[in-house]
Amino acid sequence: MTQSRFFIFLIIFMFFSGCVATNEKRNGLELEKNTLHAANQTLNYSVQSVDEATLRVLDQMEIIIINNNSSSVGNSIKAATVDLDILIELTSLTPNSTQMKIEIQYPNGQKPKSTANEIFYQIRQTLLSNKRVKKTALAKPVELIKKNFPTE
Repeated sequence: MTQSRFFIFLIIFMFFSGCVATNEKRNGLELEKNTLHAANQTLNYSVQSVDEATLRVLDQMEIIIINNNSSSVGNSIKAATVDLDILIELTSLTPNSTQMKIEIQYPNGQKPKSTANEIFYQIRQTLLSNKRVKKTALAKPVELIKKNFPTE
């Protein structure tokens, strides 16, 4: 009989011992999550290529670039729109691999993820389009086509 009472006491103690501290901590974390969204992605390009593509995409999206810092490990870009603060960190994993982290601070507890996703998408498209241009810009295939199919 005493074992069952002790077991019930342990169960009750586990449920009620940390509720107040956990609830306060949880409310504080939810407040931070409401105003900040972070997203990560790894790209198979060098930091320099990703940095150039990022600057081009931010310019096309009419996002103002506030600061662009380079270091030996990677780059960090601070940008902003009328109501968003954006921090993009580029970290070199290997010479041809870059980790990109985008942190966006939203006003009034908004939490849309579409801005970070759109930046990722536009950067990938820019990097892919640059890669295609380099591959198709060879002179030899064009000369072979002209020899095999004369225009006159």
